[in-house]
Amino acid sequence: PWAHLAIMDEGLEKQDALVKVEHPIMNERKHINGTVTMDVPLISMFAATNVSIEEAVDGKAAYIDRYHLRFKVGYPDDEEMIKEIRRVTRARRKGLEQGTTVTLKELAAAQKEAMDVEISEEVDNAVGKIYKQCLGRGIIVSPRRLAQLDPVVQAKAWLRGRTKADPSDLRVFEHALWTNECDIEPLQNIIDKEAKSQVNQALELLQDVEGMKTKWQGVAHGDAKRATIAADVKKHVQQL
Repeated sequence: PWAHLAIMDEGLEKQDALVKVEHPIMNERKHINGTVTMDVPLISMFAATNVSIEEAVDGKAAYIDRYHLRFKVGYPDDEEMIKEIRRVTRARRKGLEQGTTVTLKELAAAQKEAMDVEISEEVDNAVGKIYKQCLGRGIIVSPRRLAQLDPVVQAKAWLRGRTKADPSDLRVFEHALWTNECDIEPLQNIIDKEAKSQVNQALELLQDVEGMKTKWQGVAHGDAKRATIAADVKKHVQQL
């Protein structure tokens, strides 16, 4: 109960009694020990497991929902990653320090800055569209979970050096909204469509218009195709 960061091995194979102990810690940062309730300084909890979420979800849906990000990790397929794993393992055997050290004070300061990042109306509109499309595809996402993911979106924007989140920061939802592995690909398609800022959408439309200009120049005067291209250009300009 005194840890700031916790890593749970085989995190989805817990007995119900242990899950009940962890619930108030994850939700309220409170540890209940008999009649004594203690404040817990926990910042984040991580879990690693070989059990799929589909297998573990029975009776533990609320518990699993508390883990905001989910990553399916396979064996590395990159040579540089293999070399890095070997390097880190050798250094660990020698007792050498690895990675970058971040103090709790620095982490708290970064957390405060991230929480000050503004969530734009454009982001809220995109989240609503993602939610609706997920339901249409049979991907169940609780409204509570979507609300809880605001800090993740803010952190994504902060890491990119911005003080205001835009829809491109919603790409992090690819690692947050799925429960069944078969939902990962359709979810990525939904988010890819909606997680575009208005600036990016405008740039794409301008690129399309530039391509139409090239087509126009390649079509002879009087050709009926010119009218079709002109109609497409008009449509894109209206969208802009």
